[in-house]
Amino acid sequence: YNTMEMTSIQQEAIDYIDELQDATEHQVDSYRRSVEAIQNGDHYMITDYKTGRFFNNFTNLWSNLRKFLRIEGERVDELDIANSQPLLAAVLYPEGSEEKQKYLEVVLAGNFYRVLEAASERKYPNYKKLKQLVFAHVFFGKVSDGKRRPLLRAFKALFPELLAIIDNMKEHQKNKLALELQSIEADLVIGKVVNRLRLLGIPCLTVHDSIVCKVSDVETAYGVLDQELENLIGHKCKIKRKNYKESNAA
Repeated sequence: YNTMEMTSIQQEAIDYIDELQDATEHQVDSYRRSVEAIQNGDHYMITDYKTGRFFNNFTNLWSNLRKFLRIEGERVDELDIANSQPLLAAVLYPEGSEEKQKYLEVVLAGNFYRVLEAASERKYPNYKKLKQLVFAHVFFGKVSDGKRRPLLRAFKALFPELLAIIDNMKEHQKNKLALELQSIEADLVIGKVVNRLRLLGIPCLTVHDSIVCKVSDVETAYGVLDQELENLIGHKCKIKRKNYKESNAA
């Protein structure tokens, strides 16, 4: 809450919203209300008791508006875990699993979705759509034999042990996998990373699997996130830094 109080948003955010060409009237109104709430200090905080996930003005702020945020008057950048949901799913494997290493090699190489596409023997030119289908058919869809879902068949052929674990979770509770992955994420980001940064006197905001902090604190925050992620996964993982100054220049 202290970090929320020391976070502001530039007036240019309103100008940016007013200049949007493709947004609906409802979207523009929603974006403006979000910005004005931050400007007025009208903050809210909600913790999901099932997962530990944290929701507030900033987690629900449209991502294109984050570049206008300032913590203690300083520009911010964002650190984001690459392929976070597939990566965190590796935690579900039992100790000593041989398949786990194979799975991590694919995820950590950064081509997880394309590997599934190749194995499915189907083409998905739209990468965003490909990712959506993987989540819908493999991770969060209903239990299926995959006859009508090529990506699910491909996943089963490559990672049968993990799919069996996922299906077992879905049999007992449809949304259990989603809740479990969100719990792992919240424990990592909020329970470990944010707490360590707090002890170092570094204010930050979270957007589920990412950290938003002052540019002057990015290097330290990156090191903490990198270390805690390696402790959890057992390997060095990719962390993406979104440099808002460079994105503004572009």
